[in-house]
Amino acid sequence: MAINIAALAVYWSKIPIFFSNERRLWTFLLIVLIIVLLLKLSSSRYDPLILFGDADRHPQREWSYFFEILLTAISGIRLSYLCAPGRAAPDHASPASATTNVMALRADPALTFETNFKGHCNAAFDRGAQAQVLVREAQTPLDLAEASAAKLSKKIETAYSEMSEIFGTRKPGGADAAEARTVRLASIDARISALNTDHNAQQELIKTMRGATDVGSLKRARSQLAEARLKEPAIRTEGRERNALLASGLMRFGIIFVLLFLATALLNLYRYALRLSAFYRSRACTLVLADGDLNQLKRATAALAPDNVPLGKEVKAPIDEATKIISSMKSAG
Repeated sequence: MAINIAALAVYWSKIPIFFSNERRLWTFLLIVLIIVLLLKLSSSRYDPLILFGDADRHPQREWSYFFEILLTAISGIRLSYLCAPGRAAPDHASPASATTNVMALRADPALTFETNFKGHCNAAFDRGAQAQVLVREAQTPLDLAEASAAKLSKKIETAYSEMSEIFGTRKPGGADAAEARTVRLASIDARISALNTDHNAQQELIKTMRGATDVGSLKRARSQLAEARLKEPAIRTEGRERNALLASGLMRFGIIFVLLFLATALLNLYRYALRLSAFYRSRACTLVLADGDLNQLKRATAALAPDNVPLGKEVKAPIDEATKIISSMKSAG
């Protein structure tokens, strides 16, 4: 009992130790109460059926059982309410600053809406920073694409230089030489067309990647992340009615259980009080008599009884006979 009261006092005083989380507090209380009840039930000094059987021997232990089981029921009900679906706080996979904000929101439920809003914004901007890191990592393929485009440009320049060399060194010759130059020019033209196609594709890729890593795109991405982060609590509250119904149902069953337990315990206490009062009332009506002589008692009873009065004779006054018996008792004493 003292441990439970100390844990409650620590939590209500807002000391930032193990009990800064309410779920941890009620879990600790429930475990301690179950251990205490098991120890009491296993001890020979306590009767496990004291609440449902004869409670005449140890009424104070009945109150001990009552409070322990009552606290156990309350702890179980509160813990089941905290562990109900939808009650868990969101787990932010963000850096240390966002984790600190989330832990602050969990630890102090009395924070204002403005603080809660700022916490979500900080978490969203931290996610934006992570996205910026990913974009910086994505710049490596962009560098590779630019290098490939530069190589293609050099190849195109080499092809054009070869073509100009052919045209510049034209000499008179036969038909075979002219056909050879035509074939070579056609192959160079095909190479230039292919290189131009690849170069255009590389330029489009570079343009797309640069647009993806643009500062404005990063800002838009951060704003979209922040907006999505702010809308996320509204998405999580779609099952609020179901969670509220579950929590209210648990509370109702818990209250019914506690009321039944109270009725059983108080009924046994009332029975014990009635039996105890009847016991002392019967002891109060008992006469405690001193020890006496049985023969003298018989003589006194016979003297006062009307059945021993002789018929046809003078009736002596019973007081005379009683006086004689009393005087003889005094002389004998």
